[in-house]
Amino acid sequence: VGDTMPDFTLYDLAGNPVTLSTELQNGKYVLLIAGNYTCPAFRNKISKINGIVTNYPADVSVFVIYGLEAHPSTDTSIYFGEVQPGAENISSGIMYPQPQTYGERKFMVEELNDSMTVYAPILIDGPCNEFLDYFGAAPNNAYLIDTNGILVVKHGWFDKYPIDMSDDIDSVLNIAGSPPNGTNLSLIHISEPTRL
Repeated sequence: VGDTMPDFTLYDLAGNPVTLSTELQNGKYVLLIAGNYTCPAFRNKISKINGIVTNYPADVSVFVIYGLEAHPSTDTSIYFGEVQPGAENISSGIMYPQPQTYGERKFMVEELNDSMTVYAPILIDGPCNEFLDYFGAAPNNAYLIDTNGILVVKHGWFDKYPIDMSDDIDSVLNIAGSPPNGTNLSLIHISEPTRL
């Protein structure tokens, strides 16, 4: 928190580029949320992501950054060091190997879009996992960036109780009901990823 974010360009499923500096020129905060289809924590928070997109359209541009699968069905998870598809994925039939190409990662975004409605645009991390390498190996971290490109909120896990991204946004935007005098108590509270 407090660092200037590096500029980057990622692409959506149709190949349209999204560049952070260009987005910031729109005068809105940018919220980046890492996610992937095999991460139950991410899937379970899609309604929260959709709520943020709906509730802050004039103030915050929200993007999901699609990266490595957290729970590939037949490959070693980078988060666990072993094959661990997870009981929730097994029972839901969400069983996919780790994509090996950018095209396979795009296929996973299509699978996500076919099964769930995500209001935020989904940007795909590069084939060399540049976003993950820079921001850290976490399946569902999140970053709120102000209009000057400064990181103002970091969640090691997006919206992990008791930390609430909507409260953080309200506080940063000085919306009624946030802590008095513009003090955002959760800005100093950075949750780090833990094992699922």
